[in-house]
Amino acid sequence: FNNFLTYKWYFANAGKEAFSYTSSFKSNSYYVTMTEARAGRRIYCVITDANGYYIQTNTVILSMLSE
Repeated sequence: FNNFLTYKWYFANAGKEAFSYTSSFKSNSYYVTMTEARAGRRIYCVITDANGYYIQTNTVILSMLSE
């Protein structure tokens, strides 16, 4: 089933309005090493099936917490 889906991830760093497409991530997961510069980054994904139907995820915000 997963072979019929494509994933396009978009991000906007804190303080930026426009989202950019990241071609680095094409799977169903978005993994980054968290850094202070990425704190507050907003991310969403557009998932498309073989027929061209798509759904967009809710936007999430990365947070970096220190102990």
